[in-house]
Amino acid sequence: MQRETEKTIMSRHPRKERQPIELVLLSIGIILIMFKSNRILYVRFISELLIYLSAFGCVLYYSIVRAKILDRITLFKGVVIMLLAAIFIYDRVILGEINLLSNICLCITIFTAAVIVQSPLHDKLLVLKNFKLAVVIILSVAMVGWIPFLLGMDMPYYVDNNETYYHHKVYFLFNTFAINNPGDLYRFAGPFLEPGHLGTMCAFLLYIDGYDLRKPSNIILLVSTAMSLSLAAYGLIVGGVIITLYDRRKYMTMYIIAGLFILVGIGATIYLNGDNVLNKAIVSRLEITESGELAGYNRTTTPFEVAYSRYMKTDKIWLGVGKDAFGSSSDSRDNITLGNAGYKRYFYLRGIIGSALLIILLLIYTLKYRSFKSIGFMILYVVANIIRDYPTKEIWMYLFLLTLPILAKVPRGKFNIFSDELVSRRQTGRRLGESAPHI
Repeated sequence: MQRETEKTIMSRHPRKERQPIELVLLSIGIILIMFKSNRILYVRFISELLIYLSAFGCVLYYSIVRAKILDRITLFKGVVIMLLAAIFIYDRVILGEINLLSNICLCITIFTAAVIVQSPLHDKLLVLKNFKLAVVIILSVAMVGWIPFLLGMDMPYYVDNNETYYHHKVYFLFNTFAINNPGDLYRFAGPFLEPGHLGTMCAFLLYIDGYDLRKPSNIILLVSTAMSLSLAAYGLIVGGVIITLYDRRKYMTMYIIAGLFILVGIGATIYLNGDNVLNKAIVSRLEITESGELAGYNRTTTPFEVAYSRYMKTDKIWLGVGKDAFGSSSDSRDNITLGNAGYKRYFYLRGIIGSALLIILLLIYTLKYRSFKSIGFMILYVVANIIRDYPTKEIWMYLFLLTLPILAKVPRGKFNIFSDELVSRRQTGRRLGESAPHI
């Protein structure tokens, strides 16, 4: 009888409880900055100043209204905030332009990061839940246009050449590369700049929510990842599933799923003699080349490798090449980083000091909020950014700051962080995390 009563409370109460307006505004502010930093289609053409000022207003309102319940500054959180400020400032000075607009956006970025660090665990959880909802919504909207596009329907579009690294055909609900090779044409990028960005975000969110495929939102994330045909995203999904099953001690299931992945790969190489999308986009890229590398690991170009080898022998290794790597040509013809990604580009641009700041932040944050799940997420985060070097962009950094403290509090064997009993404030008479104040 008591268990039935508890289940009734857990199932009904969260639906009745509305999020306070300050938490809604905090979520909106953080999501705006995260989306703008990755140039998501639906905010890509909105003024950067407008986005950041709007976000600042939302986050400032939250910090004023909730000032009394924001966690007090501890030595750990003070160090984290200083490291975040140093990382963002270093990136701006070394890589960006120094002007009034960039300084305003930089200050708002640091302020928002500090508020995330200081916010109570329950508030972090609701922001993360709202962020996941926002991602699912924009992917669902993009699918509405993408599926008819795949079926051959003619759709209006315009060409966007405003990005330094990308040229897109914008179909209003989604975008594709303007210059495609045949394989790229069928890769789903949705509103993201490229399929790999979409796949990586979906892989992170699926891991965070424990791959609970009973939820329609996670089905959308999984289908989006599958349609992205991103080798990196597929690898992150496989790695995340293995970590999750190991945590749940479902070893037999882990072996079965690993076997299924192998069978699918073999089937892709056999079907139509390998002349199929899955084999061309994924399986064939897992082959080992004569140089001993994966065929799909095309992160750097030959000119960049030459420049990198020279760089390793110079004094620039300490601070990085910085914005000089981008060249001075208006058409980016002499930009040595074009067509390159991964840890080498990150180190080439930022050097030992810039890289050390990031490594120290990741280590101390993970050690503070260590658990099997949080360490698993950190591993996925590091692997993703070894492949694609964007860890200091707000969309990825804010996600890291929000996620680790939450995963550290979820009991082992239970991955569903968005479950009713974790989201509800009153299920135990206290907010999530209040049993361990000032974490």
